Amino acid sequence: MVIGLCTMASYYCSLKINTLAASTFAFATICLSRLLHGLSSRNEKPIYQIGLFSNKQSILAFLIGTFLLHLVLYIPLLQKVFLIEKVSLFQMIPIYIFSLLSFFLIQVKKCFL
Repeated sequence: MVIGLCTMASYYCSLKINTLAASTFAFATICLSRLLHGLSSRNEKPIYQIGLFSNKQSILAFLIGTFLLHLVLYIPLLQKVFLIEKVSLFQMIPIYIFSLLSFFLIQVKKCFL
């Protein structure tokens, strides 16, 4: 639910640009949120207790996934295939914020459960 809400918030905040940008923001937010969720889902304990770098394969998968996401966002041919709009580095800030917010909220939930 947290990832869904953060994705919808990202979409809503970017609607002032245009609907294609909003779809792009939602796509990027959900992709990055799910990559971060992969890091978070390794254990029932919060990430600070198990250690961020305790599983090198998870880190590698996250880095490769993030790299591939950025290829889709910045290579014109892939933008056409995925029907997304070009995103500037400045426009990536809300995507990063909403993705990290979902990661942070899930970690906070783990601390209290």
